[in-house]
Amino acid sequence: MNEQQVSAMVLADALNDRYEESSQDIGRFNLAVFGPSGVGKSTLINAIFGYDVAETGVGEPVTKESRLYFHDDGQFGLLDTQGLELADTLDEILDALRAMIRDLRSQPIEDQVHVAWYCVAGSGRFQETDERFVNALRELDLPVVFVMTKVPNSDGVPDEKAMVLADVIADAGIDIVTGRPVLTNALGDDWTSDSVFGLEDLLHVTREAAPEGLEGAVVAAQKLDLEMKHEAARAAILKALDRISTSGITRAPVMQTWGYLLSEISIIYRVRKEASAQVLSRAIESLEEEGIIQFGSEASDPLRFGAGAAGAATAAVAIGAAPFLALLGVPILIGMWKRNRDSQRRQEGVVRLFTQMLGSSWEEACLSWAQAHEGSSFVTRSEEDAMVRDFVATFTEAARVFVNDQSER
Repeated sequence: MNEQQVSAMVLADALNDRYEESSQDIGRFNLAVFGPSGVGKSTLINAIFGYDVAETGVGEPVTKESRLYFHDDGQFGLLDTQGLELADTLDEILDALRAMIRDLRSQPIEDQVHVAWYCVAGSGRFQETDERFVNALRELDLPVVFVMTKVPNSDGVPDEKAMVLADVIADAGIDIVTGRPVLTNALGDDWTSDSVFGLEDLLHVTREAAPEGLEGAVVAAQKLDLEMKHEAARAAILKALDRISTSGITRAPVMQTWGYLLSEISIIYRVRKEASAQVLSRAIESLEEEGIIQFGSEASDPLRFGAGAAGAATAAVAIGAAPFLALLGVPILIGMWKRNRDSQRRQEGVVRLFTQMLGSSWEEACLSWAQAHEGSSFVTRSEEDAMVRDFVATFTEAARVFVNDQSER
């Protein structure tokens, strides 16, 4: 392995080291979906979370009637309630439901159900069984989002009968999130002019209903709203900048911060650890080959802090696997020295800027990948190549802006 390959692994290793911890910090959101057969529950789940219910993960039975499945990215759990539909009477169904939820309450928080969707067809009726089922869920202190599915509409405008049904449900006085059903249609139909609509509303209501601390898991699990993911990624970058300010700029805290930042963005966009590390190492190696970025191996000569900065200092504490890092040939990170307070402040400012460049470039690569695929966490070779190109292009432009700005000072 040559010098470039070794230094290119520095950030990939930092991501690998922190990926599982970041995943645990974000948490897993577990959803239970109830409703009669044929109302489109599976289609709705797939439309928002990108998961085929028939293929979602593996898991151990939590009761005789049901099984809680976890998708393998760790941020989404789905409670399979098909066993309940096999019961003979509503009382049997509700008894099984109560036993199931109470059994889950004895499990760790990551195995409990956090929100329930109760689904009825938008062209159907609101029946006593629906009301009893929702009341049973609320008696178990489970937030219930009432969802009307397959709502007839004209270009996203629900028809009058669907609106009347929504009013009937709202007026029934059942304890549901927002007090009204969420009207949705997950599949468009050109023949009838029915459009896909209401999915964003359902996602946002679900996120609001999730327990405190699990909103991030909902954001990471869903595939529908990339702007929501972008906002979460920007928040992760700001959090990393705060860490730089509070934890110092010696090697260990800086590498931890970069590892947390890169892994959190990967999880937000559902890019698996192995693919993330591979793309990142290839991208850094490409940047080094093009002379955009350099992880130095020696610091025998004094290195100037940035372009045109006064004073010189030799490297002291290594950041990453190398004593200095340069952009376009300009050394910008040369460890941390304690000659005076002003030099420390300048060093921290550059580390913060590099952290922002790193996070923004990685987020752009992950966002572009998410825009180009259908919700799977699997990254193909061609998609990997595209992520490398996006990262390199974004980082290169930011590096040029930075160096030009430094040279003008």
